[in-house]
Amino acid sequence: YVSVVDRFIICAPDAVHRDTQEPCGLHTYTCRGWCRLEMMARACSSGVEQVYLQIEAADDLRAMTAADFQTLSLRVFEGHFSVQSDVQKLVDPVLGLYCSILRQGHEGHVEHIQVLRKHIESDRFLTPTNGLHNS
Repeated sequence: YVSVVDRFIICAPDAVHRDTQEPCGLHTYTCRGWCRLEMMARACSSGVEQVYLQIEAADDLRAMTAADFQTLSLRVFEGHFSVQSDVQKLVDPVLGLYCSILRQGHEGHVEHIQVLRKHIESDRFLTPTNGLHNS
């Protein structure tokens, strides 16, 4: 859904998690595997255009900047998963997104694709250490 919406708002104010009592915020959002997939899907479709951050007060909504994007990690499989088996569910979608990046680069949609390629290292997508390869 993130790749087709007109606007994407990341709501990640500093707070305390209701169940774990751990601090949450933009940093923890960007560490979670499912959230990294959301960011990657959006970045693959239209870059960071129409992406907004809500990290302070409820009425404090600001557009994501290129500098904000530089701080993000799109390495989905290196993210934190509450349910580790969810990693397996993301292999096909991530491969599809990666193929989309490569295809768009060849079709001349290069502006946001060049930025994405700097963030995505193909050799870190499916590494033996994350258990996604069959022996």
